Amino acid sequence: MVISTESGVRSGPVQFLWEDVHVITEGGHEQLTLETDELRELPF
Repeated sequence: MVISTESGVRSGPVQFLWEDVHVITEGGHEQLTLETDELRELPF
């Protein structure tokens, strides 16, 4: 089974979302998302 968790935060009209994708097996799970959970500023 593949599941996706989509956490988010809203501040007024601005919303921030991030997503993690996991494969669930009989023996456990594996995270498919390669991005770290480190907070970074993205240039515009």
